[in-house]
Amino acid sequence: MIQNIIGGICKRLNEAFGDDYGIYTEDMEQDLNAPGFSVRLVNLKSKDEMDGRIFLENQFCIRYYPKSADKPQAERYDIQEKLLLALRYITIYYSRDEEGAILEDGALSGSETQYEECLLRGIKMSCEYNDIEKSGARDLCFFVNYNIYVAASEEKTMMFSLETRDTIK
Repeated sequence: MIQNIIGGICKRLNEAFGDDYGIYTEDMEQDLNAPGFSVRLVNLKSKDEMDGRIFLENQFCIRYYPKSADKPQAERYDIQEKLLLALRYITIYYSRDEEGAILEDGALSGSETQYEECLLRGIKMSCEYNDIEKSGARDLCFFVNYNIYVAASEEKTMMFSLETRDTIK
């Protein structure tokens, strides 16, 4: 499910900023072409609910590397505003098995896959600026949560047979 959310974030970034901005999901800071974004999960919390569901709080960091050396601060302010609007909602796609449970990789083995679309709302959006160690520049770190409920899959042990003996006096 995390990969689906990262995919939804990357799709929204591409829709909002276009192909001129690189979007990275792996650690590639040395080979990063500015301007660009790095998307990663920074915090995951889970909470068991009474009805057998699990609440997952997923905090993501979208890090922006500016292209302008002349006015990087103005560029970061502009990007920050665009991120606030662009990441309010993302779309993810997933598939379910025969029992209705969400599949991790979005694929059914041996059958046609039916994908469902789900709109996720971004909450707890915030920004901070971090110093880049080598260059002394500052980059923008944009934080957003995409929280979801998932069904807890429990294996049930079924009784196959039961023998009883009764005696009557």
